[in-house]
Amino acid sequence: MGEYKKISFSEAQRLANQGDTEAMRRLAMAYIQGDGVSKDLEKAFEWILEAAELGNIEAQAEWAEICRNTERFDASFYWEKKAAEQGKPASQNNLAILYDRGMGTSKNEEQAFYWFKKAAENGYTDAKHSLAVCYITGAGTPQDTDKGIFWLEQASNDGHAVAKEKLGTIYAEGWHGVKDEKKGISLLREAASLGSETANNILDRLSSGSSLSNNPSYAGDSSTSKKSIYNEEFNKLKKQLLTIKIFTFAGGIIGFFTAFSGRNMSLGDQIGVAILSTVIGLLLGLSISSLWTLLKWAGKKADSIVSIFTDDNSLANLIVAFFIFGCTYPALPIISIYRYFSIRKKIKEQQQ
Repeated sequence: MGEYKKISFSEAQRLANQGDTEAMRRLAMAYIQGDGVSKDLEKAFEWILEAAELGNIEAQAEWAEICRNTERFDASFYWEKKAAEQGKPASQNNLAILYDRGMGTSKNEEQAFYWFKKAAENGYTDAKHSLAVCYITGAGTPQDTDKGIFWLEQASNDGHAVAKEKLGTIYAEGWHGVKDEKKGISLLREAASLGSETANNILDRLSSGSSLSNNPSYAGDSSTSKKSIYNEEFNKLKKQLLTIKIFTFAGGIIGFFTAFSGRNMSLGDQIGVAILSTVIGLLLGLSISSLWTLLKWAGKKADSIVSIFTDDNSLANLIVAFFIFGCTYPALPIISIYRYFSIRKKIKEQQQ
């Protein structure tokens, strides 16, 4: 909830009754945590709202968050704007997002750009990245790739993984008139170390000699301003699931013809054979999908899947991969399917 005065409950109550807004926030926290008093969210919210109405910037931001979490976006927009106008960077960033998504207000890219810029200039890292995207895509402002790259640099220096990923791709591919392959790869490795799977995928493609020049969504190009970086991983997962479907279907067809061509089999036996063959096809599809995933993992540090047999580190990874495959391969397709739907959900969110 932010910082608040560390005073006793009775003292906070006395000061709050005298109009001290920080004491009101202290009371709210006490009621939320049950600190010196029984937990009571209703009373906690009353004190936060009162502090917000009296102009406490932290209380305004807190009440905006409470409203947003309870899907009261009109109220969230109102209080986020109050705090943003008082200069709170996090609220300025949140207000920009509400404008960008049309939540609690009509969609307005110009206002979103204005507040992203305010928050970025006040040092808010996420806003620096969002401002860079606005400049590169021309969302709410004339397109200016130089300013976009500048703000990507600022966000990257703050440790923003997606900014490092996008900036690294720009430098490695020489987009927008800048080219520094060594710096680009270094930034992509930094992004990968921060958990960016997309950066790993880009490094894999670059190491294999594949260009990303025809896929500008990696750097937020204006032609794909609302498309997510998840699309490439989404397509890879679709291929894995297609493999599973093909083997399952093939198993079913083979089982059907095998069962019903048998002259000495009862109808029950024929149905049983057809079902068994379908299940075998499904398991084979799952196995191949899982094995391919593990082979890719084993060869992550190698130039290609083939080279894992000649690279010592990758060969060791391969041994571990087969051990994992033998023990846990049924779980890997389930994880793959889960990621398929989670990435599809993120794509839809990006396109809204």
